[in-house]
Amino acid sequence: MKRKIKKIYKNIIGLFLRAREDSKKNYLQTKEELDKHLKEQIDFLKSSCDAYDDGNKEEAKRIASTIRTLVHDTGRSKSLLSQLGIKDKLKFHDSSFEEKPKDGIRIGTYAALVAISPRGYFPSLDDSLGKNNVNFSDYWNKAIFIDQENNTFSREDVVLYLANKNGGSHVDPSLDEKYAKLSRQNSIGWKAGVGDKLSEMTGVELAAMRQIGHEILKTLVPDYSKRIERKDGFLVAGAGVFLMSNKKK
Repeated sequence: MKRKIKKIYKNIIGLFLRAREDSKKNYLQTKEELDKHLKEQIDFLKSSCDAYDDGNKEEAKRIASTIRTLVHDTGRSKSLLSQLGIKDKLKFHDSSFEEKPKDGIRIGTYAALVAISPRGYFPSLDDSLGKNNVNFSDYWNKAIFIDQENNTFSREDVVLYLANKNGGSHVDPSLDEKYAKLSRQNSIGWKAGVGDKLSEMTGVELAAMRQIGHEILKTLVPDYSKRIERKDGFLVAGAGVFLMSNKKK
């Protein structure tokens, strides 16, 4: 009798556990639904990039959030491009300047994705000198900033700082010191102005984020192109200053 009761009890527990597991099963989105999400995210990205170009610089934060959705994988979440099985197959458009030319030594700071004018930092979009196509890991992890304290920032750093900590999708009560110095204190150190009237600039991370948005759009939309005519004087490509060695070949 006891064995019978024990068996019944075991069966009931088994049924309960299976029912609980079944309740946890989620609906898997179809390929067609994921493709629709991709189109929406591309449209979101285009809209945010256009808004940035129209003068709303803070839209860079939404650019960061959209790019995080598209490409950033973690142990608990999978990016949209990974769900579609294409992230590792794509070649990502890399518009950055090389940190230093062959046989060169960089002095000072380095900013790979931005240019400057008398009005400050800005993205060069299709006028960038860098036009390479690389795999995702090289694209995501490549250094795009080296500041006055030799702190290095990758695209991943800039995207996640803006999306996860500085208002894209979440606001942290505190920020990493190196990011705070980059975004609040212009640790890149460049100045702009007219004549002798030079002033510190801010927003280098926002301009870089806009350029990253441009790169992602060129990666996902092959015929995407955008240039902005500038009427505010000169522009300087942001590759830093280099000393060339006299090493004989």
